[in-house]
Amino acid sequence: IHVYPLHVIKSALSLAHDGHHNDPTGYYNLPFFFSPMNTVIILLITPNSWHTGILYAAMAGMLFGYVVYSIIHHLQHRIRFKSKHLKAMQAHHYIHHKHQDYNFGVTTMIWDKLFNSIYISKSRAS
Repeated sequence: IHVYPLHVIKSALSLAHDGHHNDPTGYYNLPFFFSPMNTVIILLITPNSWHTGILYAAMAGMLFGYVVYSIIHHLQHRIRFKSKHLKAMQAHHYIHHKHQDYNFGVTTMIWDKLFNSIYISKSRAS
């Protein structure tokens, strides 16, 4: 999801994301509205008959996941983690700020491994 709306398709969203790359600690560059916007879109495009507890639970899960993601992302730019896993994710994300065509995962490397988008430095590749 990160790649197309934030790096490929030029829009207000991608411009805000570019601002985040230029100033990673700036509060104004975090796309806090993205998940609530998706929730509203889902409600508008789904038939009323789908508006059940299951859909609402799924949307609540999506919002909760985005809040957790946002907190981790915010902390990655402000603190030094002690956890080996969180340090690795922080380093992975910092590389994305230097090489924007790689390392799109902020909280997991799974998608970068799956889509072969992990940055490998030239010195490590040889």
